[in-house]
Amino acid sequence: MPCDILTVNDTKYTVLRLLGKGKGGYSYLVKDGRAQYVLKQIHHEPCDYYTFGDKLQSELRDYKTLRTLGIPMPELLAADVQQERILKEYIAGPTVAELLKAGQPDPSWVAQVQAMCARLYPAGLNIDYYPTNFVPRDGTLYYIDYECSAYMEPWDFEHWGLPVWTAQALLVLAVFYGIYFAKMLAQKRRGIQTRQIGRRREKDIHTVEVLMSMATLGAPIAQLLSIAFGWSHLPANARFIGFCIGMLGDAVFLLSVLCMEDSWRAGIPDKDKTELVTTGIYAFSRNPAFLGFDLMYIGVLLLYGNLLTLGFSLFAMMMLHLQILQEERFLASTFGEPYREYCRRVFRYLGRRKEHK
Repeated sequence: MPCDILTVNDTKYTVLRLLGKGKGGYSYLVKDGRAQYVLKQIHHEPCDYYTFGDKLQSELRDYKTLRTLGIPMPELLAADVQQERILKEYIAGPTVAELLKAGQPDPSWVAQVQAMCARLYPAGLNIDYYPTNFVPRDGTLYYIDYECSAYMEPWDFEHWGLPVWTAQALLVLAVFYGIYFAKMLAQKRRGIQTRQIGRRREKDIHTVEVLMSMATLGAPIAQLLSIAFGWSHLPANARFIGFCIGMLGDAVFLLSVLCMEDSWRAGIPDKDKTELVTTGIYAFSRNPAFLGFDLMYIGVLLLYGNLLTLGFSLFAMMMLHLQILQEERFLASTFGEPYREYCRRVFRYLGRRKEHK
């Protein structure tokens, strides 16, 4: 900033700091000795993806329109037409984007933006839904930009985040299957054959494992098709929860394969000798790897909820459960009483029984 003082209609304001730069102007935090404000200086720098008319008049017109619709916004205090400056109320506090990065989401934000959309859409309008444009204060979410534009479906709230949802779903899948194949490769280098699915001759074991293999192959195909074509019928808050559940599944799966070390196998081993692992995450779940699979399926299903993903996810989760039942019988016959005692202490999916003194 070339100077520490800016004026609006001949009133002087001391610049405290630059708040940010948008496609329409620079926003500064300023004060006049009584309070702090936001002073926006319109700029005329080129923008590759947006064409402007009169920026200042557009801001003033959009403010009046949004105010009439009842969108919570900072109050417009003054406009200096000659210098193309706007003075508005300062809503103190971090933006939604900053709070999300800090891991402090509030589920009410989505509902509040949806309430704004219920007023905007019938009026044929969208606003800029980027999280940096919203600041919560005293339970109310404020839209701190004044910009609005004609309604177009690709840019409404439900579709605006499509690239974000796509990236989140792909991240969940990439991390999960990255862990899976990295573990297989690491064990292969040590001469261990991880994948044992379908090697047992017993008909019931072979049938379940083949169907499980088909299900766990079909599920990611359905997931990727859903992501590629944007097939989702769930609201943004459900999709955000889905991302959190999916990443939790990745973490649970990672902990499970790390704790199993070289005893991890996919399928019931035919000849390999493995150890009974009951420590680490296995002290809280007898089947954390399968739990990780289920959480990943649920997470992606919430991110891209549709009948195709639902069908394949349920099929895969059902077959994984049948595989668990088979493995339990195998482990009981292999390890005997130590495994049965372990089953008495730790639940199949999650939790421990209280030990009585």
